Amino acid sequence: MKLSDHPLSLVQAVADLRAVASEPALGTPEAIRALGANAVEEWHRVRAANALAPVADGGPMRDAVMLAAVSTEEDPVGAMVATAMLLAQTIETRDHSDDWLWAWEALSPYLRSAPARVRAALMNGFKRAREIGIAADEVRPSDQDCLTRDSNEVLKRLFAIARSMTDEQRATVATYDYGQDVERQLDALNTVLAHPSCAIGAAVSETWFPSEVVELAAYDHEAVGFVPCFALVMIWTVQDRSYAHSNVGSRWSGARRICLSLPMPIRKPILDGVRHCYEGFDSFDDVGGDGHAHLDKTLPWFLD
Repeated sequence: MKLSDHPLSLVQAVADLRAVASEPALGTPEAIRALGANAVEEWHRVRAANALAPVADGGPMRDAVMLAAVSTEEDPVGAMVATAMLLAQTIETRDHSDDWLWAWEALSPYLRSAPARVRAALMNGFKRAREIGIAADEVRPSDQDCLTRDSNEVLKRLFAIARSMTDEQRATVATYDYGQDVERQLDALNTVLAHPSCAIGAAVSETWFPSEVVELAAYDHEAVGFVPCFALVMIWTVQDRSYAHSNVGSRWSGARRICLSLPMPIRKPILDGVRHCYEGFDSFDDVGGDGHAHLDKTLPWFLD
C-alpha cells in the first residue's frame, strides 16, 4: 500500500498485520504443518519474501491458511498468524465479500492474552477494516485493545529522555522563538522538566511557555535539544490527546530517519511514544493519501 493512495494510519495497520503474518517467533500454524515438511519449508520461504504470498493464489497453502484462521480453539497462535495474513490481504484489495464478524468473535478473547504487539496489531487491523467498511459494525475493539503499551509505561520512559536535556541545551532551546522572552522560556522549560509529570501546564497557565520553543526544536532534527524536545512533545500528546500542536503523524514522517538512527535505549521509548499516539489517538490520519509521493514512513514492528 502506498501513502500516496492511503493515509498513514491505514498503511501502518497493514504493515503491522504483515509483520504478525511473517513473524518467525510465532511459529507455523498446525494446518500448515499438516501439509508435510515440504509445505512447511515452502511456507517459510515464500512468507519471508512476501508475508501475503501464501494467500496470494489458490491452492493447498491458501486452503490451509483458511483452515488455520477458523481453528482458534485448537491453535490460537496459528489462527492469529492466519487472520493477520487474510485481514491484511482483505484491506489491501478492498475485498467486501466477508464481514469478519466470525473472526472477531472467535479470536478476540484469545487476543487479549496474546503478546501485546500481536494483540494491538490485529485489533488495529480489525478497527481499520471496520472504518473502511469491510468489517461489520459489531467489530469494535476497545481503546485499550488497540494499545501496545499502557500510557503510564510509555510516559515513564519518555520522562527520562526529556530530563536528559543539559543546562546548555536548555539555554539554547529557550532562544528558538527568534530570541524573544528567553529568560521566561528558560524558566518555564526548567519548571516543566522538574515537575513529576513534565505536564505542559506545570510552568504557567499560558502554555506558549515553553511549548513554542520546544515545538520548534522538535521539528528540526538538527536543532540543539531535538531528542529531549521530541520526547516532551510525545509526553504532552500522550497526556492530552487534544494537545493542539502535536501533529504527531507529520512530525514522525519528517523525523523518521533520525529517530530510527538513535541508540536503542533512546530509540525504543521514542518509537513507543509515537506508536502510542498512532494506536490511541489516530495521530496518523492526516498523513498520506494526498496524491503526493512519500517515502515509507511506517513505524517498525518487532515482537518483544
